[in-house]
Amino acid sequence: MVIIMHWLARLVNGVSDEGLHRKFVKYSVGVFDGPRLEVTVKGRNVTLKGDFGYEDLIGWFALSLMDEDEECDVSGIVLGKPCAELFRDYCGKLETKGDSYKVKVNFSFRAGELRRIYEKHIDECTFLLSIKAVRGLSVKCKTKLDWTVNVRGEEEGIKFCVGKIVVEREALRRLFEQAVPDFINLVPQDFKSMLITNEFVVEELVVPEDKEGLTARELRLVSRRRGKVRRTLNVDGETFHNEVSFIV
Repeated sequence: MVIIMHWLARLVNGVSDEGLHRKFVKYSVGVFDGPRLEVTVKGRNVTLKGDFGYEDLIGWFALSLMDEDEECDVSGIVLGKPCAELFRDYCGKLETKGDSYKVKVNFSFRAGELRRIYEKHIDECTFLLSIKAVRGLSVKCKTKLDWTVNVRGEEEGIKFCVGKIVVEREALRRLFEQAVPDFINLVPQDFKSMLITNEFVVEELVVPEDKEGLTARELRLVSRRRGKVRRTLNVDGETFHNEVSFIV
């Protein structure tokens, strides 16, 4: 199995790549709320709730717990040209508008096959997929992008993507390596609930030296963002903070 590195884990680990750059092109200079992830454990029952930005991790983690050939029902939409064309081959309904590609899916998949699609295209495509397996595992994801994540109120619940799984606690470490690599040693084995929040502080748009002839839109797309991510972990009522600088 390929172990992906979620884009926020890469950001925290100091990685700067094209996938991360694409995540930040929508931001100008300022302070922005990033996505939140909540994990609740009751015995072997685990509930994952994520804002837009964690739906890919929740979907991938659920699939990684399933047997390779286990069938699962999949519905929703996938955005991005590579995956839109791929899912069209599975009889998905393709829609295009300019450079935007969207495909609607509603069919059965082998878990291992779908997981590998996530692993290969997780930086190029957006997976807004609900997944249901016979043994009770489920992921429910909204299919309308949540662009309001940076203007939410503190009282607003985390509803964009919800995963419910049955798993031994030991398997959660695979999730923690992606969700809280900077806090992983602070999460006790017997924890009951945790919430990770992210805040992006974009301090500067770093304009490329070779900018002659670029339109304002093109300049915005190619400029890198310099700033920091402020992360807060609350686990069973105890709070920890971390701040990591980035240029992506």
